Amino acid sequence: MDIKEIHPKNFDYQLPKKSIAQAPLEVRSNSKLLHYRKGSLAHHQFSALPELIKTKSLIIFNDTKVIPARMIFHKASGARIEIFLLEPSAPTVIMEEIMSSKGSCTWICLIGNAKKWINDAVLSITVDQIQLTATRMSQDTVLFNWSPQKTWSELLLALGRVPLPPYISRAPVKRRSEPLSNRLFQA
Repeated sequence: MDIKEIHPKNFDYQLPKKSIAQAPLEVRSNSKLLHYRKGSLAHHQFSALPELIKTKSLIIFNDTKVIPARMIFHKASGARIEIFLLEPSAPTVIMEEIMSSKGSCTWICLIGNAKKWINDAVLSITVDQIQLTATRMSQDTVLFNWSPQKTWSELLLALGRVPLPPYISRAPVKRRSEPLSNRLFQA
């Protein structure tokens, strides 16, 4: 297919709700695996993957991680502001370093209900005696401040929510007792 022929409508299709897993299987190796080879499709379990890969194949691993990147704030007026973290911008852009930062950090974000939150306005949220303030610096940049005794990772564990796609109808599971590094979910 020529790149000029690729259009979003080519990827728009109906997927029956019964075909969408709402939660991962307890035994991950029992997950379904769709195998395509030379024009034919076959259904397998993920545990069959080693037998399906030819010797000297190039394997590319997706090590993308999902963090609890959704935070819900409320203005004094009651307006709900959702902040969805996209990428860190200060004091570093390196994920491992931003997670251990203390006191403040800045992120590029998507902001839900953005028209209700003007630049330089400060929002605040407190959970389990942890207070986090968010200052909107620009259309998509938010400065976060908190007590420096906690790392950004610890704050996300306490205040963040794992973003789930709209076709997943369950609430995300939250395990505060585990370190964030152990809770990162494969995308």
